[in-house]
Amino acid sequence: MTSPSLKRACHRVLRLSGDDQARAIAESLDKYERDQATRLSEAKNDGKQEGKLEGKLEGKLEGKLEIAGNLLGENMAFEKIAQLTGLPIDVIVSLSREQTV
Repeated sequence: MTSPSLKRACHRVLRLSGDDQARAIAESLDKYERDQATRLSEAKNDGKQEGKLEGKLEGKLEGKLEIAGNLLGENMAFEKIAQLTGLPIDVIVSLSREQTV
């Protein structure tokens, strides 16, 4: 693999040469590298956004589970806890079993 500075130097020589074909090749290589950098940047941004969303969803779920656990401690009915938290009944039943163990 050649160093980035060597690549840039080669592209510059090709662009400055009097040969139209060499100049076109250099411009194509430059465009390709810019496009690759843009795609990489966009992928990183997409990954960051996805990570933030995933973190928010995990936090919401943890909050709901904590509330459900507190309501179970108050002996509230499973159906009412499901209605208040939006959690499925089977999750609440499972949480109840974990608390009694």
